[in-house]
Amino acid sequence: MASPRTTIDRLGLVLPLLVVACRCGGGDSTADADADAGCSFASCDEECRAVGRCYGSCVSGVCGCSTSCDGGGDADDVAPDDGGRDDATPVDDGGDVVVETREGGTAGITCQHVPTASRRLLPPAAGWRNIVAFSEWVETPSGHVFAIREYDSTTRSLRTLDDLGDVPGAGVGSRISYYPSIEGDWVAFGAVGQLAPDTAVVQLRLVNRRTGEKRVLATGSGDLDHTESVDFVVLRYPWVVWRQVSEETYWYSWTGWYMNIDTGEKAEIIPGYGGVVNLDLLGTTAVVSGGVRAVDLITGLATEVFPGEADQWAGVITPNWIAWLDQVEHPSGSWFSPYGTDVYGQNRSTGEIVPLVNSPGMHGPELDGEGDWLAYMDRRDEPNPWYEIERSDNIYALHLPTMTEVCVEDWPGYQVTPTVYQGTDGMRVFFFEDLGAATLFDLWDCNLPTPAAGDGP
Repeated sequence: MASPRTTIDRLGLVLPLLVVACRCGGGDSTADADADAGCSFASCDEECRAVGRCYGSCVSGVCGCSTSCDGGGDADDVAPDDGGRDDATPVDDGGDVVVETREGGTAGITCQHVPTASRRLLPPAAGWRNIVAFSEWVETPSGHVFAIREYDSTTRSLRTLDDLGDVPGAGVGSRISYYPSIEGDWVAFGAVGQLAPDTAVVQLRLVNRRTGEKRVLATGSGDLDHTESVDFVVLRYPWVVWRQVSEETYWYSWTGWYMNIDTGEKAEIIPGYGGVVNLDLLGTTAVVSGGVRAVDLITGLATEVFPGEADQWAGVITPNWIAWLDQVEHPSGSWFSPYGTDVYGQNRSTGEIVPLVNSPGMHGPELDGEGDWLAYMDRRDEPNPWYEIERSDNIYALHLPTMTEVCVEDWPGYQVTPTVYQGTDGMRVFFFEDLGAATLFDLWDCNLPTPAAGDGP
């Protein structure tokens, strides 16, 4: 997964703020004044309609609001096991779940809503065949945490893979997981445990989906003011790469690491380099950005892919292309404040660097790639496509062999954090629909249709 900032950064949150339950409508409703006071369909429906949305859920005393106002919710949906999409525990009995679908923005694309228990999620998600892994706010014996969850689209079942019960933490909401990456039976992800108001421990964790085996592959600790994290995790078993910020790494700088899980070999991807914005991995080749560098994990050889002076970030690697987001046409922008960003790529066979998506508008600020596809946030249809303030983003995708671009969805609102993955029926893409409050999202899963021969420019 390649994205210029973590979701926590984008939402302006730091770890201590996540212990507060998210409240629809800015917390102005009497029903939401105290999460312990409980909620009902009627109170949540009234609150959501007051902010132009519709009833979404009532979980742990907190209302969730939805931008999908097609009659999905009713008063019975606050009770578990009724099979409704907005059920408080919608998939604990499997077969009765009704999965909502929507048409995508291009003919042949259909999107399915991924049922979750609370809609309180931390992007991104990860996919493998019929499995999606994501971070969700759930109740555990030790209190609420953002746990790693798994949804199986074949059985329509939802379960917790790791409730972070052995992650050090103090208080409700003090343990958070994020950036899952899944391959086969294994899921790797980052975790933070808040030890005190100003200190935390960070971990790179690995869990086996079938056996439940858990491992801590790497750890660090330090001052919360410096935003400790283990993120941008990418698993290609037995290799895993990640970005780590902690007091042990160059004065809290962003350092890229790799590990061979089977042998325990661990090292910095680029020794002494503390400017990593994101990472990706294919085979034993890692891509590191800002700037764009390709690194052979076996030999340690680092090759500069693009020598431009403008900001480059969100680098991803596919079998035939290395791609990234680039400010070369608009150098007043940067990965931290993107402006008029384009998608560039290097053909791995020829070494040629070309603009892949440079039509008018803002392409980004998030990009992912897998197989023959790239997927990216895009602001071209936004009334003011150069800035985020209008809060209107869509997801587009590019089929690299034919250079055919498709609009994955053209819905109103703010869709973020695409992830391309290999599904059971072809390539697919996840993305999150922002429901208008911090950490409240719907997760959508769409097919990517293979363009016909002769399509493309």
